[in-house]
Amino acid sequence: MATTTSDDAHRGTREVGSLERLVALSDETLAELRAVLGRAGFDADSVFAMENVAGNLFDALRLPVVWWHLRRQPSPAALLSRLFVYDDEVPRLALAALMGDRLLRDVESAGLVEATREGASDANPAPLRSRFRLTPFEGCWFLSDPLEAGPEAVMGPGVTTWQLDQLVPATPGLRILDVGCGAGTLGLAAARRGAATAVGVDISPRAIALANLNARLNALAATFLVGDLTAPVRGQTFDVVVSQPPYVMRPPTREGTTFLHGGPVGDELALRLLAEVPALLAESHEADSHGRALVMFDVALRSGPSLAQRVRAALAELPVDVLVLGAKGASSDVQALAYASLDAPSLGPAYAPAVRAYREHLAEIGVEEFRRQLVVLSRTRAPMNRRPYDIVLPVASFAKCSREEVDGLRRALLLAHASPADLCQRKLSVYPGATLLRAWSFPRPPLTSPDAVAPPSAISLRFPKGALAQDRELAENSAFLLELLDTSPTVADAVSAYAEACGAEVAEVEAEVLAFVRESLARRLLIVPPPSGY
Repeated sequence: MATTTSDDAHRGTREVGSLERLVALSDETLAELRAVLGRAGFDADSVFAMENVAGNLFDALRLPVVWWHLRRQPSPAALLSRLFVYDDEVPRLALAALMGDRLLRDVESAGLVEATREGASDANPAPLRSRFRLTPFEGCWFLSDPLEAGPEAVMGPGVTTWQLDQLVPATPGLRILDVGCGAGTLGLAAARRGAATAVGVDISPRAIALANLNARLNALAATFLVGDLTAPVRGQTFDVVVSQPPYVMRPPTREGTTFLHGGPVGDELALRLLAEVPALLAESHEADSHGRALVMFDVALRSGPSLAQRVRAALAELPVDVLVLGAKGASSDVQALAYASLDAPSLGPAYAPAVRAYREHLAEIGVEEFRRQLVVLSRTRAPMNRRPYDIVLPVASFAKCSREEVDGLRRALLLAHASPADLCQRKLSVYPGATLLRAWSFPRPPLTSPDAVAPPSAISLRFPKGALAQDRELAENSAFLLELLDTSPTVADAVSAYAEACGAEVAEVEAEVLAFVRESLARRLLIVPPPSGY
């Protein structure tokens, strides 16, 4: 989302807006504002269309063309997008016509919007701008600060928030905790989907004040607490813990910012959080319904232990399964530019020194590439009848990753570590939408008899876009086994059919087939069909 200056006047570095009058707005006024936003069609879709305008550029570079498009749209949603999302000035008379004079006076008195200069006359009043961001997300609206407002700024929803929200279970009645909740986005979005308990914690008192205000603005029930990581909720348990902790690395020459920096390498705070999370995960009588944590952050790739190894070291011998999904990130050059744009959103005089500081720091610690990582921690069944698993899977991106995908992968991993007897009783399927392709080279080799069939020169399994799996080349034997498992009522039936095809006894091939099944479940070649009513 946009975070920089108007083209009408250079505003420089901002200060955060005062919350004292804003949080004093009555519930009736907030309800009236909510009704205006809804009637105007000011929703995530209306904003998303503008996010695609030169979306590969920094906001400071692309905003003028975003303004150009929005100023030519007569819709109320375009006017509100200009004001609350893209930091543009809007005509006072147009906003008054949309909100009504009384509501506009109320939000202006509260400091949500302000005049940019003295008006020429009553008929030609000064335009207005917003001191805060007001971002539509998942059927709600979230007040937050512009990033250029400094280290006290509170972040609202962004790309990472959206990606993580798509993975949060939507099952009604869940107890959900958001660590580092900022403006309260993930907890309130979960509450809107039917979570029984939504709790957010943040070390910033300003963040908690804005989160509580956002709960009132959206008429949703949630609890927000000030404190360091999980300290405010120790002793409690939750079905789902979510977090997008600060993960920007901090060069020694840069001043730290609470909502950005996670340590000298960037992942130190995330690892500290992951070590605290297992004590908060609820137990369940169902093997695949135990509490889980979803933590998303960027990781600098460097020599030494992998992220999965460092997570397991932080967890020690705790009975927790670890799944790490990683999508390719930016190079160090691009990442240095991106991190500096967060320090200096207007790309002014402070930008070039920030780029140099980040790039030199990356070179000093030996980082040339980044990964976006989703760490999924799941509490194992007690008493434990197996060792916790540590699985690392590459994914193409998180853009189309869904909660159904992650839950399906968790079910598959649990079955992959089940006993042979349990595994043999289950029905498995090839990943939905996956296509098994066979290709022959030309010219084909001569056949030894009229009835002979030339073997394919290559076999591959291709997955649909957005799947938590990558296309794979397969041997003929593996392709045959996948087809058997997909069409057989149970794994045991597939083992019997495979033994018959090989002219062998079941006992001779069972270990081979089950090893293939376990690996295929972990790599998403095979899935566990979801339970009925899922």
